[in-house]
Parts: sequence; C-alpha cells; structure tokens
Amino acid sequence: MSTENPTGVQVERFCWGDRYTGDKASLLAHPACPAGIFDGEGTRWKNSRTIKPAGERRASIQRTGRRYALVLPLTDAEHEARVAAADAAQKVRQKLEIAQIQLEMFKHTAAEYKKEALSCVKIFGEFICGAAAGTFGTVRGGYSLDRDTLNTVGIHLQAIRTAFETGRVVFDDAARAAAEAAIMEKTRAADPAFGKMLGQITAGGEGRAG
Repeated sequence: MSTENPTGVQVERFCWGDRYTGDKASLLAHPACPAGIFDGEGTRWKNSRTIKPAGERRASIQRTGRRYALVLPLTDAEHEARVAAADAAQKVRQKLEIAQIQLEMFKHTAAEYKKEALSCVKIFGEFICGAAAGTFGTVRGGYSLDRDTLNTVGIHLQAIRTAFETGRVVFDDAARAAAEAAIMEKTRAADPAFGKMLGQITAGGEGRAG
C-alpha cells in the first residue's frame, strides 16, 4: 500500500516493513526518519547506508539521484500485528463483496422480477416433468405417471406459468428492507464505508406495484 503524507514523502507499507521515498529535506522532516541516518553522507557513504542504533531497529537508506529510499523493517511483534490486521481487513472485504453481490442480485423493477421468476418457473417445471415421466433422480427405472396424469401435470404447470406471465406484481418496502438487513447483519458494523455502499447499491428500487 502506498500513501503520500503532507511532508511529500511516499510511504509504502509491506508485511516486512515500511519504505519512505522522498528528497532529503522531506525525509528529515518525517517523524519516522531515524536520527543521524544522513550523517557522513558524501564522506563515509555515498549511495547507501545501514545503521542500527542501540535499542532501535535497523534502518537502511539508498540514494538515487536526489531521491532517497528509507527502509524500516518491522519488529516481530509489529509484523504479527500487521499480518493479523491485513487478514482481518481481507475478511471484512470478502464479507462486503459477498453482501454486495447478493444485494446487486435484487430486482429493481417489476419487469426484472417477472423475468427472473419465469426463469425459475421454467426450471421448476422441468424438474416436475422429469419426476412425472420417471426420468429424474431416484424415480428412474421404468416408473412414471400414466398418460392422463402426465397431461394433468402439464395443464397445472401451464396454469402456473400463466399466473406468473399475467399476474399483477406488487412491491413490499418492508420485505425489501428485511431482506437487506438479513444479508448485511454480519457486516453492518464491519466497515465505516458500509452505510455509503449500502445506499448506493439499494438506491433506485421501484417501490410500487407493476
């Protein structure tokens, strides 16, 4: 992850440590810059230097032209904490991504709902017809409904399709809100950006019969 702070130093954070890139003045003004890191530049060292003051972590600096890259490795405890934080953040992102996908699957118009419903009815009908004809799942093996009953099943399935094709669609705001709450229950407090994301995803529902 790379960020820019007010001193003009580019900060890159890794699981093993941090890298600060900028000109000399910017690095010297940065609070993370170790005291004395530039001592002896041009005499004892020119392009790179590594120091480890007593009781402090090792620090390395490398110069490329007028730019410097300061590297500060993490302690073992800091490394473990950063890895744990990254894992926790990844789990939050995964939860939010799953919730976003589920919310985006919500239909926002009566026409969208009816199209999806008819698709489900078609699949349902194929299962029912397969069971009736003895060609689905555990009912295989020569058994099926008789011809008259098969015709009755077909009539009922057509009646169901007609109901979805011609029936009036209504919209229940409370049911939509309950469905959204159920999806987001585990992630509602997981991230400060949740409220904004939820508003963007759920905006635009018709909220009326169709």
